[in-house]
Order: sequence, then C-alpha cells, then structure tokens
Amino acid sequence: MGCPAACIGYELMNNLDFADATTTQRNWTTGYPYAGILEGNGYTISNMVVNAGNTQGGLLRQLESSGVIRNLGIINPTVSGRTNIGGLVGYNQGGAIIASYVDGGTVTAGGNIASVGGLAGYNTGSIIASYATATSTRTTAIPATGAHRSGGLVGRSGGNITASWSAGNVSHSAGSQGTVQVGGLVGVADGGSSAVTDSYCNTTVNGTTTPCIGALAGGASATAEGQTTAQLQAPTAYTGIYANWNVDLGNIDADNFPDNPWYFGSTTTYPVITDPKTSEPPAANQRTIDHDPDDDNLIDVDTLQKLNAIRHDLNGDGLPASTGTYAAYAAAFPGGHLADTSTPYMGCESTCEGYELTANLDFAADEMAVTSTDAYPNWPPIGPSSGPGYSAEFNGNGNTISRLTITGGSRAGLFDTLASGGVIRDLGMISPSVSAGPAAVQHMGVITASNGGTITASYVQGGSVTVTAPSVYAGGLSGGNTGTIQASYSTASVDAGNHAQVSLGGLVGISGGAIIASYAAGPISGAGSGQARGGLVGLLFQGAATITDSNCDTSVHTTTLPCVGNHN
Repeated sequence: MGCPAACIGYELMNNLDFADATTTQRNWTTGYPYAGILEGNGYTISNMVVNAGNTQGGLLRQLESSGVIRNLGIINPTVSGRTNIGGLVGYNQGGAIIASYVDGGTVTAGGNIASVGGLAGYNTGSIIASYATATSTRTTAIPATGAHRSGGLVGRSGGNITASWSAGNVSHSAGSQGTVQVGGLVGVADGGSSAVTDSYCNTTVNGTTTPCIGALAGGASATAEGQTTAQLQAPTAYTGIYANWNVDLGNIDADNFPDNPWYFGSTTTYPVITDPKTSEPPAANQRTIDHDPDDDNLIDVDTLQKLNAIRHDLNGDGLPASTGTYAAYAAAFPGGHLADTSTPYMGCESTCEGYELTANLDFAADEMAVTSTDAYPNWPPIGPSSGPGYSAEFNGNGNTISRLTITGGSRAGLFDTLASGGVIRDLGMISPSVSAGPAAVQHMGVITASNGGTITASYVQGGSVTVTAPSVYAGGLSGGNTGTIQASYSTASVDAGNHAQVSLGGLVGISGGAIIASYAAGPISGAGSGQARGGLVGLLFQGAATITDSNCDTSVHTTTLPCVGNHN
C-alpha cells in the first residue's frame, strides 16, 4: 500500500456524502470489528444510512481495544438495529474515540436488550472531547425481561468519557416493562472503572426531568451536569464549565500537553471540534452544507421532504418551532442546523425569510418515506387550522408541484392559512386532487385553504376540488381570501354535489379581500340548497372586498353562471 512500514489504518482526505452515492452504496454495511486508526483529518461523512438488522451498528459496528477514531464528523446519519446502535460506533470495545462528533440525524434500536446513543451505543473504552446532537430512541416497547439504555452521547458506558457534551433528543417507547435507563448524556454508567468527567447534556432539549446520567451502577462515577442551551453556549474560552476542557488527546500525540481540541465561537454557538488543518471549526460547523447558496435569504426546497419540513418553521427563519421537531427538520435539511433554539444555520446571508422552490416536485413520482406524523401523499396542509399560519415568503421561481392529493381533514390546501405578511409567488400547481371531510369542513383550495396574505403570479392547472360536506367555502386557488390575489388563475374543477350552504368559485370560494388581474376557467358544479356558485368567486363580501380587471370563462359553464355567485 506504500506505507514505509506496516500500515496502521486509514485517513480521510475529503468530505464524503452518501447522498452522492448509488442506492446500494447508501445502504451502508458496518462490517467486522475494526482495530486500526481511522483519522478523519477534520473531514465529514454525511447522510449515511445503516440498517444493522439484528446486530449492532454505526459507521463502524465495533471498535477494538487497539482501535482509534479521531477528528471525524458524521453528519445526518440514519442508523437502526437491535443491540448496540450509535451514529459513529455501535460498540466501542476498549478503543478510543477522540475529537469526533455526530451532528443531527437519528439512531434507533428495537431489540429486547439494546443500548443506543448519538455517538456510540455501548462504550467500554474512552471518549474524549466529542459530542453528538443526533436523536436517540427506541421504537418498540420493552418486555419485562428486556433492558434499554438510551443516551444523547452513549447508551451504556463501562469506560471513560471526558470533556464531552450532547444535545440530542432521547426517548423510549411507551408501554415498556423491563429496565429503562435514559439520560441526556449517558443512559447508564456501570462498572467500577467507569467515569464520566467534565461532561454535559442539554436540558433545553430534553427537559430538567431527564438527568444527564440515567443511572449509575457498579461503582461508576460521574461529574456530568445538565445545562441549558444558553449555558452551554455562554463560555467562549476554556473558562467556567469548560475550564478543564483543554485536554491532552492522548493517542494523537501522547505528549502529555493540552491539545486545544475545542473551538468556542460566540455566545450563540455551541463549542465544536477544532479542525486540525485550520484551527477553525470543521466544515460541518461552518455550514458548508448551504441551504441558501444564492444568499437571497430564502431556503432552497428541491424535494418533497424539504417541502414537508416547512410545517415546522412557519415564520421561515430556518429554526424548527419546538425541540420536538428537530429530528424531522434536520432530516430534511442535513447539516443545516444544530439542536439550537436561538441561531439559524441554514446558510442565509442574514436572517432567513422563507423558502423557494429550486426544482419541479411531483407527489406521484416521489417514493420517499417520512415520519408517520408528516406522512404524504395524503397531504396535511402546512400550518395549523387555528393560529397565525405561514407568515414568510414562498417563492416557486416558476417551478411546479404536481398531483397534490388531499383526502381528509377539516381544511384543505398546500398551505392551510397564509397569514398577513405571508407571500406565495410564481408557483404552479398541476393536476391536484383535493377533497376533505367528510364532516366539519371549513375552507378548501389548492394553494391555500385561507389567504390572508398575498398570492401573486401563481396558478392551478387542471385537477379538482371536491366538496364532501355542507357549509364549505371552496375555490380552485383558495377556499377563502381576506388578503390579495393578483395575476393568478385556476382551471381546476370545483364540485359541491348536493351539499347545502356551500360557496364555491372557480378561483375563490369566499372573498373579503382583493382580487386583481386574475381569472378562472374551471368547471363549477353543484345543486345543493343555498349554494352560492360563481365562475370566479362564490360569495363576495361587500365593503372591503374588491375585484379588479378579473374574469371567468363563461364557455366552460354557461352564460347563466355569473362570475360572482352572490354578494353579502
């Protein structure tokens, strides 16, 4: 291999990304126990997918006592298995993990006896100056004879952990009867030689009821304290809680002198590992995964998974709305944020202000699975049915979203409510199929259920909006409008059947706002009592409502159907 003597391991010379690999390569097999050196040189491995089946898993399945991993970052991994599961290593059996980290992603265990951690599932070696922000969880209930240990950094540790931290969400399934040990840093520290020293977990993420160490057993010792996000970010040098963090990294140089492993940044950032090449933060923490590469302060959306994640960030600043949504958001935007409640890391030149489509999306062509709470193709509208709604910009850039399908719920639309100040522009919707109900339906449209902001230069081409209950406002573009719709159109069909007290329009069901330079040319049908049907608008509120230079196509219906069905 060219080594001057015996080769002793491997080193990364570039960042690696599994998203660039083939499907077969993305399904990573963790292999046999590793006994050499793996030198990361400050580089990262992103978007790794590991399904370890009935065994243990991580980037490496098992690290032997002579093995060393150092200066390596793992970004947005998805790791699952049954026994010892970690983002970096399943089982560190006496080896050394040094100045390494796992940023985002998920690690999940499902066996009756399992240890799961953001960095390592089970550790009997040493972990020095390392961290993890991955979500660690168990997916099935534990039987009475089972045991589960879940930790933000390590599930079970019978070794040493020094000068390290974690900020990943940890949990286990309800209904468990066996031994459950959950800690923000370590699930259980056991064994007389086990020690956790000068290490911390994030109580902002996991709450103060989750201790840093879930349990101590067998004479293990620990100085691990819970800290809030602000407390973890406050020191910007080796002072305060980090006074003892300038440690000797041992296997790197073995000179018994401090090696300055941490880069502290500002009081709005966590401490991260220093890149040995530059003495700066590693690439992942400089956010080279830039989700706003054109610096227009709009986060790029080029997959349905990213579109789906917008529901966790209704003000468009690039920060999930709550700690419970970190995992889903980070999975959609890998490397774009840490589990942080105060600072966006999406790559925006200043504050992120919304999202923009950078590709055409097609619901029928996309087979990607997401979490059960965010499932599609039966699309739940973005934003709550009550509350402020989406208040940022969504720029379609002339791209289209095809074959949106909605078949349930009380409101229907790509977005639920577009709030005052929110803007949707330059967006095309192709061949949607929208229905709701069967009861308690309120507003139905293709782009929004209700518009209180501005929809401009957008359209719906073909498809259908089908009313399935009485007392509904339904339109091809939006169910209701109290904001502004301009330079937009719809050719979708709108059908109310025999349902009573329905207001349906080719563009908008009910409008109390402004409609400017727009048209509708979709079929309108219905025969229920009290229906207000209009080729453009079903029901128009007099007073504040205005329609300017807008039209409906009478050749689609008949000349007996007016553009505005009724005035109120």
